[in-house]
Amino acid sequence: MSNSAHALYVHIPFCEHICGYCDFTKMIYNPAWVDDYLLALQQEIGARAINPSDIKTIYIGGGTPSALNLKQLERLFVILAPYMASAVEKTIELNVENTNLEKLKLFKAQGINRISIGVQSFDDNVLKACDRKHSGQEALAALKLIKKCGFTNYSLDLIYGLPEQTQDLFLLDLKKVITLDPPHVSLYSLTVNPGTLFSYRQVKEVSEDDSLSFYRLATSFLRKNGYERYEVSNFAKRGYYSQHNLMYWHNQHYYGVGLGAAGYIENNRYQNTRNLKKYLDGYYLGEVETISQNDEIEYFLITNLRLQEGFLLTDFRQCFGVDFLEKFAHPLANLKSNNLVAVKDNRFFTTDEGTEKLNYVLLSLITIL
Repeated sequence: MSNSAHALYVHIPFCEHICGYCDFTKMIYNPAWVDDYLLALQQEIGARAINPSDIKTIYIGGGTPSALNLKQLERLFVILAPYMASAVEKTIELNVENTNLEKLKLFKAQGINRISIGVQSFDDNVLKACDRKHSGQEALAALKLIKKCGFTNYSLDLIYGLPEQTQDLFLLDLKKVITLDPPHVSLYSLTVNPGTLFSYRQVKEVSEDDSLSFYRLATSFLRKNGYERYEVSNFAKRGYYSQHNLMYWHNQHYYGVGLGAAGYIENNRYQNTRNLKKYLDGYYLGEVETISQNDEIEYFLITNLRLQEGFLLTDFRQCFGVDFLEKFAHPLANLKSNNLVAVKDNRFFTTDEGTEKLNYVLLSLITIL
């Protein structure tokens, strides 16, 4: 595995409103805070001494980057310009309600070549129940506008297991996706995390069985309509895999800058502070974890086994100096007999059933470390 970091994640924590399920580092948009934040972000990037020519992918996430006004977005792109020059994939996240022609034109002009838009559902009652501020029709209009502006590489997010959502309604969402024909779709099961609005309202997650039914429905439907499930939660047409996220899933090194952002450099994994005052005062770092070889093996398995293709056995030996099939022979015997994992052409991967039981597969392997 290369010691160079080729991916840069940039966190913009501001949102025009807070959604009930959101557990990311975020806060309500305040123009004055944004200006101070962009200055601190520029200083953090400078302090990290990132070599611009090393960067191959940039992902601007949040929060909601598109919550910033045009002047603030222009300032952000000035800061990122040196790193975007060599990047082949440049992604920005949008919310439906602040997607407009002016911002899309700006993104295009600044070299953004991939859009990720949070739709979550096209059903108005479901959207209202999870505090989204857009309608299904507005989501359709935003996606059509993205196409009209010439973006050919874009992804939309859907969530299943939301309040008011039945499998029939979810299937209608999937059918709308097919009519829109996006190159990439990300699907997530609703998770109610402590500290979110949903947790305060005591919203319950759907049962494991119901969640699995939603997931199987989506996997089957999207596969029939030309999408590959290349990662547990991500489906794409051939040639449209997220190159940035593949860096994570291949356990590659990456920089994370901004409030609450995470990064992985050499043998350190770090997470920045989630405290805005500390960040603005120049105290960027929150936690640092120094990785042992067993930790590294654990991260390697957690990330690579999310991928449909798994990993090359020769890559594992090259990284860790041991034979994977020998080291994990005991748990592998059980996993293979239950048809949860497979080996083919020097590649180790989970079966469809193994992907559905990925936590069990990982726990079985990691417990021997």
